Amino acid sequence: YSMYDIPSGVYTLAASHKDYFPKEITNVQVISDLAAEDILMTKGAILSGVVSDANGPVSKAIVTLRGLKYAKVTKTDSKGAYEFKGLAVNSPHMIKAAKGNTYVSFDPDVIDTGAGGSTTTHNMTLTIPQTTWTFGGTVKEAGVPVNKAYVLLYSSATKYRKVVKTDSSGIFTFFRVIDGT
Repeated sequence: YSMYDIPSGVYTLAASHKDYFPKEITNVQVISDLAAEDILMTKGAILSGVVSDANGPVSKAIVTLRGLKYAKVTKTDSKGAYEFKGLAVNSPHMIKAAKGNTYVSFDPDVIDTGAGGSTTTHNMTLTIPQTTWTFGGTVKEAGVPVNKAYVLLYSSATKYRKVVKTDSSGIFTFFRVIDGT
């Protein structure tokens, strides 16, 4: 890399690349006509896999990965595949896949990444609930239906969370509510 016309002073120098773990050097002294400092980056670990359900690959599922100092999110492709690059090496990460309110929620898995440049494979299976319910009612004020009211249904047990809007008669309906919500 080359930098020109930088005023003398103390700086932080940072480099990043999708395949490498980011590197930051603090307290870099910049003095005119002095050669720049080298940056030594470490090839990051790779974590990849496939998200599926009982019917096969799940496309457009959200995969969330949390490391010790960062979080990353991606979506699966049409074959249910996902990939994260540039991860901290030999480090624990929590990973979870979800897709709307269609599947039963589960706790994140803990995965250890491998050495720099190595790929760790972790496939996840989403569970389609055996039983779902339809749940609804009416929102009224003093006996008069409330049109376009937002109604939230949330369960800390199943992590089901959905918002619907009432119709002109004040009626709201939740479809495919997971059993136990």
